[in-house]
Amino acid sequence: MIKVKRVFKVNGKPFYPLGSEASNSSGYNETSSETAFKAIKLMHGNTLEIPIYWDEVEPEEGVFNFASIDSLISSARRYEVKLLLMWFATWKNANMDYAPEWGKDQPTTF
Repeated sequence: MIKVKRVFKVNGKPFYPLGSEASNSSGYNETSSETAFKAIKLMHGNTLEIPIYWDEVEPEEGVFNFASIDSLISSARRYEVKLLLMWFATWKNANMDYAPEWGKDQPTTF
């Protein structure tokens, strides 16, 4: 018999995430994220993974906008599912699509 040494826990209880990923490489808005949350519930899932993009969160260097993240957290609470945020920053699939323009202007730094 194999003894499990590591168990993923949420609030001190074992947790097995059952879910899906929403729009890995494309932007989302409140309507499309709501559709994804509804789909997870229809699948009897408990977890949604959804992307967050650097250019949305920090449109100007040092200026942060967490409105999209706040909206996702609110939706996750409303639908009673766990939320995994997948951070896209500089490079993905050989493209620098998710970096803000100010970051693209500083290639030696970013």
